[in-house]
Amino acid sequence: MTALGALVGDTARLSLTRALPLRVGDVTLLRDPGRHHIPAGVTVPSRGCGR
Repeated sequence: MTALGALVGDTARLSLTRALPLRVGDVTLLRDPGRHHIPAGVTVPSRGCGR
């Protein structure tokens, strides 16, 4: 199961059922292929950022 939780303002936490092989500085996009829309972009922060 994947969960999306709102934090503050335009920030959200996306929890996935399995880990993604991401490294610090990687950039990802969250897209809606049905609407041909990209609602969000993410840059993986260094350790110690956020929670």
